[in-house]
Amino acid sequence: MTPENVQLDPNSDYLDEIAPDTSYKLALEPVQNSHLYQSLRNPKILIDVTPTILKLKTVLASSMPPLINSDYFKMNTLERMQFALWNDLSKRKFRDIKFEKVIVVEIPNKKWENDLLRIATWLLHSEHFRMLPLEEKMAIFKKVWMRWRKFEKWLISVDTFGQKVYKENVFVSCNYCAANLNNIMIDYSNITDRPNDEMNQLFGRQIHRMQREMAKPLADMAPSTIEMTYMLCQLVWNGLETELENYSINVGEAFLTEISENLHEHYAHQNISNYAWRLQKLMKIVNSVREIEREREEMMRLCELFDVFKIRLSDKDLFVC
Repeated sequence: MTPENVQLDPNSDYLDEIAPDTSYKLALEPVQNSHLYQSLRNPKILIDVTPTILKLKTVLASSMPPLINSDYFKMNTLERMQFALWNDLSKRKFRDIKFEKVIVVEIPNKKWENDLLRIATWLLHSEHFRMLPLEEKMAIFKKVWMRWRKFEKWLISVDTFGQKVYKENVFVSCNYCAANLNNIMIDYSNITDRPNDEMNQLFGRQIHRMQREMAKPLADMAPSTIEMTYMLCQLVWNGLETELENYSINVGEAFLTEISENLHEHYAHQNISNYAWRLQKLMKIVNSVREIEREREEMMRLCELFDVFKIRLSDKDLFVC
């Protein structure tokens, strides 16, 4: 399939499916548009991420996670994942934050690499994950790291602002910064020559869906740290939709079974009766994240087809807007 034989009809059923909200319209125009030709003529900025890939493989090949203590071995699987998550978050300060007016989408840099290594290290706290071949670990990581990071930011936003995330439309954008959806500008100029307005129409709907379908129910539910960890674990293993060996699939199913039992034990220990509705809400949020992610991946495929981005990574699976 090429841009020449694809027509993006704003009245098509496909566009209705991915953008039912009329306030968001697909901004990609037919290839006859002169701006698209100009974009196609511009040379790509090639970014070699081989050093980052090598660092990721070094982390994922480790036999044990770093920074553990004697109490760690007394924890169950879900508690270890919780320990790893909050041990990391405790080093990052989200209370003394500044509100920014502009979010600049950056070319992958050291901060981006550090995020990847941080998520890889968190995954390593799963004994089930450590059992997998390195190639399978990398395949899973490439599939899930971006959805994991985005969801983590909304969890942090809810933990920081509570119901303000939907009553005042605020969210944490990075370790020391927050933003308001009502007056924030996202600058895409580092990664594309397309106007910001068009890029906002492409990806803005997903931001508002995350705020509405993830942040609001999270804020109303006020999940515990163990429940937040459970959702992040589900995002990794539940419905990966990537080709894995049967062994890896079985390991993933065993992990999900174990953390479900761990969560049940937690509810029982906390004397939380009739918790089925909480679990139902947790999984509804997880499924919403996956649906939004599928929509984003479809949009990314269209962007690649129409050569929207002016940067290219040596491993394109690591570049996700």
